[in-house]
Amino acid sequence: MRDSAPPAPPAVTNARLFSIAGPAMLANLTTPLLGLVATAAIGRLGEAHLLGGVAMSALIFLIARGLLPAARYPALVKTTFGSG
Repeated sequence: MRDSAPPAPPAVTNARLFSIAGPAMLANLTTPLLGLVATAAIGRLGEAHLLGGVAMSALIFLIARGLLPAARYPALVKTTFGSG
């Protein structure tokens, strides 16, 4: 019987790393940018209660994205398929 060694893992290069991590980084950057753009747009109207509504909705959106399991599924899929 022959002892066969396990195959060598593929080489980790910057291009391969960013091809996996790039979409995740972009997705994580777009969430705060949504609140920033909405604040800038509504802030031009000059009414404080409208700006307060935008701040509350951005906060609710961030909390919902962090707490809902469905928001975490893309990260789990990326980790699973990226590991192998």
